Amino acid sequence: MGNKQSSFRTLRSMLALAVVALLAACNGQQKAPADNKPEEAMVADSTTVSTSFADLVRAEARAALDSTFAATEEYAATRRQYEAVEEKMLDSMDETEWAIYQLETAKRALDINGRHFASHTDEMRDPLNQKLMATYSRKLREAQMRIVTLKLTDTQRARVDSINGK
Repeated sequence: MGNKQSSFRTLRSMLALAVVALLAACNGQQKAPADNKPEEAMVADSTTVSTSFADLVRAEARAALDSTFAATEEYAATRRQYEAVEEKMLDSMDETEWAIYQLETAKRALDINGRHFASHTDEMRDPLNQKLMATYSRKLREAQMRIVTLKLTDTQRARVDSINGK
């Protein structure tokens, strides 16, 4: 069991580094994530959102495999952290822009993890990694469905189409 946890921690670290590197390359210089800061001092930027999103997906995947985890403080704290990031982001953008941003974040995370597991197929034997990919896919579908319900401008529609690869 300890070896699996070590492998999961290593994978989690690699994924977090890959997300941060990709975001830094795509978005220029970024501020450091707001780890362990009070919510008021949190910086809501793409790195913070991506990290918080990845943590939430991992927690949801783990909770799907272990229902007792869903009742832990760790799970609740992960959800609260993502909600705090979401609230902070809504200070600087409207709900439609946030929904598009969530779509972009979910798509990027699924693509990064999909490429990783495509080249590390042995890691997909782990049920947690299988559930992780299923959770990333579900989050992307949820983001896409939320977009469908919104009234988008032509520019926003073009951005959504670009994210979806149309």
